[in-house]
Amino acid sequence: MLIDLRQSYESPVLSNAFHVWVDISAPIEMIFRYLTQADELSSWWASKCTTEPKPGGRIHYIWDGEIIRTGDALFRQFEPPSKVVIEWTHGDGQPIARDGSDQRGLLWPPLNIFELAMIDANRTRLHLHDLGVLDGEAYEPLRKATGEGWRESMARLKRVVEARHSQELARRMRRRDKNVKADRSLE
Repeated sequence: MLIDLRQSYESPVLSNAFHVWVDISAPIEMIFRYLTQADELSSWWASKCTTEPKPGGRIHYIWDGEIIRTGDALFRQFEPPSKVVIEWTHGDGQPIARDGSDQRGLLWPPLNIFELAMIDANRTRLHLHDLGVLDGEAYEPLRKATGEGWRESMARLKRVVEARHSQELARRMRRRDKNVKADRSLE
């Protein structure tokens, strides 16, 4: 089941959701950190983040670019290392209206659900469910931009995490080799 019906927010319209998944060659705990920790989020998603990684904790994002954009959210569910639900909010922490109306007058359920599942010890599948931009002509530019944005973001996350994981593995190998050499010199 995609949504736990015991959650406090209303059930969104799933037919309008974006479902994106990516397999990442890294342990599940590492990927969870990249979804919840400020420095890690800043490495692949936003230019700068602050987070309180806990249930109900706040998140603030800044995206630098042609136009500087900001976003605020709350961790609605926080289940290390397998699930994070983010609800987008106004800057004061109040949830966006349940109808999801934004400053453009468009309606969308303001939720992102990240579900992680281990494939094996060093590979994880990340499913993102962006619940979702409504259908209709007025929403097409937003739907297109959202879909492209998530595809690019998931590819960037994969690159960043896999590069970091490779660096950590190489560091461990060098340490192990150094310890083996030290042990041999004691013989």
